[in-house]
Amino acid sequence: MKKRVICLMALCLFILSNTAFATNWVFVTKGTANDSSFYIDGDTAVKRGNFITFWELEVLDREEDFGFNTDVKKIMTKLEARWTSPRKYRDFEYYLFDASNNELWSDDYEGEESAVKPGSIIDLEIDVALRYAK
Repeated sequence: MKKRVICLMALCLFILSNTAFATNWVFVTKGTANDSSFYIDGDTAVKRGNFITFWELEVLDREEDFGFNTDVKKIMTKLEARWTSPRKYRDFEYYLFDASNNELWSDDYEGEESAVKPGSIIDLEIDVALRYAK
């Protein structure tokens, strides 16, 4: 009986748990200079009140010099945005990766709130994230 209870509890935990590394990268747009592509992770988009939180992925089509490393190919950022007018956003986490997906650098901080310009990349990302938000 004890084995059945333990197995049932393990099965419930397995079924009810979220997969931490599952992603659903949804293409948003090309960069303004057509030198990068922007995606949001639809699986991490969460809407709470007037705010939405999601992950952004920028894939660079060129090498970027960050002063200490020129091998950066991808930038992943966790963003929180006010989706109502006037839109504002800030970032919380920041990761740099090379072409082989090796992490080169990371930082977790609470960025300053910035205004969202209508039609900007972040504005488009918010619109796409809202379609996937839980």
